[in-house]
Amino acid sequence: MRWESDKNLRLKPERTAERGEYGSDRKLMIEGAVKKTEKILKNAIKETDFVGEVYSKEEVDNDLNYVQKEEESFNEGIMDSEDKRTLEFSRIFEAIIYDQGELANWFGENGATIKSSRFDDIKNGVDLIVEFSGDEEETSHLALAVDVTFSDNIQKKLDNIKREIEHGKLTNIKYFQSDKLGFKGEKRDIPKTVVGADVKTLNKVMDLWVNEDEKRLAEHPIQFIILDEIMAQLEKFREYAQAMKKSNIVEKYDKAIAIMEKILAEKQDLREEVLKDDDSAIRNDRVYQAITGYIDKVSAQKGPKTYKY
Repeated sequence: MRWESDKNLRLKPERTAERGEYGSDRKLMIEGAVKKTEKILKNAIKETDFVGEVYSKEEVDNDLNYVQKEEESFNEGIMDSEDKRTLEFSRIFEAIIYDQGELANWFGENGATIKSSRFDDIKNGVDLIVEFSGDEEETSHLALAVDVTFSDNIQKKLDNIKREIEHGKLTNIKYFQSDKLGFKGEKRDIPKTVVGADVKTLNKVMDLWVNEDEKRLAEHPIQFIILDEIMAQLEKFREYAQAMKKSNIVEKYDKAIAIMEKILAEKQDLREEVLKDDDSAIRNDRVYQAITGYIDKVSAQKGPKTYKY
C-alpha cells in the first residue's frame, strides 16, 4: 500500500542555471513533478483488490463503471489550459503530501499516509487518509481533501462537511485497507478536513521535492499551514456538531483534536525555529485564508437550518 523510499521511483532532473532557487527551469521542474507524481500515486488503494474478500465482482465492477462515467463527464467540463494546470497542481500537491506527510513527519512520528481509491476520491471526496498509530483501539484516521486553488471549490467541500454533520454522519471510505490494523473493508464516520496551499507556496515546495532536498522539506512551513488548517476545522466543526446535538460526532472530533494537539506540541520547537515568531508564511497563503475565512463565519444557532457564513 504505502510507497516507500524506493530509489528506483525517485527522479533527479538536471538542475539548470536558468531559474529558481536550485536554478531549475520552471517548465522542467513541473515536468519532473508530474512524472514523480504519477509514479507515487500509483500506490493508491485498488478497488479490484477487494473482489471476493470484501465485495462481489459485480459490485466492484459497478463502482469502476461509476468512476469511468464520472471521469468522462468531468473531463468534458474542463474548459481551458488554466483548468488543466489547476488540476495538475492539485494532483502534484496531493502527491507531495502523500509522500512527505510520512517521510518528513509532517503529521508527526506516528502519522502514516494512505492514498485513497479513485472511487473514494470521486464519490466521497477523499484524496488521502492519515493513519495515526497507537494500539488497535487507539489507532485513528483522518480523511483529507486536497486543494490548491483560491476558489469556490473550497467552500463547496467545506459545505459538504457541514451538511454531513447536520445529518448526523461523517465521511465513509468504502475501499479502505490498513496494514497496521490488518483491516480491509469499509471505514465509517471518519472526520474529514480540507487542506491546501496557493500556487506561490506550492512552487517553492515543488522545487524542493523534485530536487529531493529532504532536510528543507522536513523543516518547511507548509507543514504548519496544513496542520493549522486541519486544527481550525476540527475545532470549529466539533463546535458545530455540539450545537447540532450530534454527540456521536462530537466524540469523533474530540479524539481527532487530541491527536492534533499532541502533534502540534511535538512540533512546537520546530515551529519556533522555522517561523521565528513570524507566521506570515502561513497567514499570507491564499488557500489558508480561504479556509480560515470560511471557518470564522460558521455560526450555528438553534437548528440545522439557522447557520450563517
